[in-house]
Amino acid sequence: MKTSNFLKWSTYSLLLFAFYSTAIAANTDFSDVPPTHPNYAAIQELKSRGIISGYPDNSFKPDQFVNRAEALKIILIGSLVDAPGANGNAGFTDVQSDSWYSNFIVRAIAMGVIQGYPDQTFKPNKSITLVETLKILLLTNSIDLSEIKILPNLFPDALPDQCYSKYLQFAKNVKLIVGDSLNRVQPMQEMTRGKFAEIVYRFINLYPDLLPIQKQRANQLISLFENGTTEIQYNFAKNLNDGRGITSGRAGFTTATGDSLEVIKRYTSQKPSNLLSKYLPELEKLSADRSDNTSGLVGFEDNWAESATDQIFRSVQDSVVDDFYFLPAMRLADEIGLNLGLSRAVIYDTIIQHGDGEDPDGLPALIQQTNDDLGGSPLSGINEETWLTQFLQVRRADLANAHDALTRKAWAKSVSRCDVFMQLVSNKNYDLKGPIDINTDIYQTTIQ
Repeated sequence: MKTSNFLKWSTYSLLLFAFYSTAIAANTDFSDVPPTHPNYAAIQELKSRGIISGYPDNSFKPDQFVNRAEALKIILIGSLVDAPGANGNAGFTDVQSDSWYSNFIVRAIAMGVIQGYPDQTFKPNKSITLVETLKILLLTNSIDLSEIKILPNLFPDALPDQCYSKYLQFAKNVKLIVGDSLNRVQPMQEMTRGKFAEIVYRFINLYPDLLPIQKQRANQLISLFENGTTEIQYNFAKNLNDGRGITSGRAGFTTATGDSLEVIKRYTSQKPSNLLSKYLPELEKLSADRSDNTSGLVGFEDNWAESATDQIFRSVQDSVVDDFYFLPAMRLADEIGLNLGLSRAVIYDTIIQHGDGEDPDGLPALIQQTNDDLGGSPLSGINEETWLTQFLQVRRADLANAHDALTRKAWAKSVSRCDVFMQLVSNKNYDLKGPIDINTDIYQTTIQ
C-alpha cells in the first residue's frame, strides 16, 4: 500500500559551492597546479574522480587550450556516460575510426549531443569555446532549457538573440560562469584546461543527489516499471484494481493516497479553468478516507489524458514527483549513508511504489529490516554494495507477499522491478552509467 506523510517539503535549492575558496586537505599531484591556483579545487576533484588526468611529466598544463576531442571525452566521463568500443568516424571526414576519441564521438552522435560542421568535419584538434562547452555539457545531461527566459542584460558581450544565449543564461543563473570586472564572458573564448575543469566541476556539484542524466535514467526505469515504457507517461490513467483507486500520470499517482489530489490542486492553482478541477471535492474525500472508490470519478481517466497535452500539467506532475518522492528519497538515502547512484535510484523507485508511511510495506520498514538483518547501514560502516543487495532481497520478498491484502496480488506481479536492479548490481553499474541494457523475464530494453 503506497502511503505518504504528505508533508510539503521546502523547495529544493541548488547547492552552490564557493569554488575559489574550497580547501582540499591533500596537495594535488600535478606539479604545475599549486593550492593557490584559481582552479585548484576543480582540478583536484575531477582528478580524484578519474575524470581528468595529466601528462607523463606529472603536469596538468592548466593554461593550455583544450581541444574538442579532449573536451568531449571529459564531459562524457564526467556525466557518467560509457562509450563502449564502438569504433567509427560517425561520418566525419577528419575523424579516424581507430583514433583514441572515435568511440566518444560515435556515442555523442548517437545521443544527439554533437553535430559537427557543415563540411562534414568535427575538427577534433580545434580548441573548444565557452559556448561549445556549455552546449555539449548541458545536452549530454539532458538539461531542460525550455523554460529558460533570456534576459536583456545577459552579458554585455553576449547578445540575447544568439543561438547560444539559452546556454549562457542557464550558466549564469546557476553560476557556472561569472563575468569579469566588466561583466563580460567572451562567449567565443577558447577554453584553457583549468577553466574547462572549473565549469565541469561546478556543474557536477550543482547536483549533490543524482546527476541530471542519472536522475533521467532513474525516471526511465520507474516509467518502465509503472507504465511498461521508458518514455515518461504523463497521460496514463487507469483503475488497476489494486486498492488505490485510479492510478495515473508519470509516477503512478493514485486517487486513494492523495498524490493525485496534490497534482490537481497545484494544476488548478496555476490554471483554474481545467478539466480536472471538478474532481477536487471528491478527491479530498477519497484521500481522507484512503478509499479506492471510483464511482464519483466518472470521466476522470479521459480528462487526465487530455490534460496531459498541457505543458503546465506536465510540469506540475514533475514538481509533485520531486516534492513527494525524489527529495524525500534522497534525504533518506543521506540518512542511511548511501552514495552510489544505483543505491539512490533504488530508494527513489521504492518510495514511488511503497511510499514512506509507517505501514509494514512502506520504505522505512524495508530499510529497518535491512539494517536489522545486517546489523547497521552504510552510515555505520556496512559495505554499501552489501547493504543494497540485502535491501533488494528484502523488498523483493515484500513484493512477493505484501502485508496489505489489497495490493498483494498486483505487487506479486512486480517482483521483476527488483530483478532489474539486481542485474545492475551484478553488472557492477553502481554509478548508473549508460547505456543500460536490461534483460529480464519481463523487461528487455536499453536506456541510453
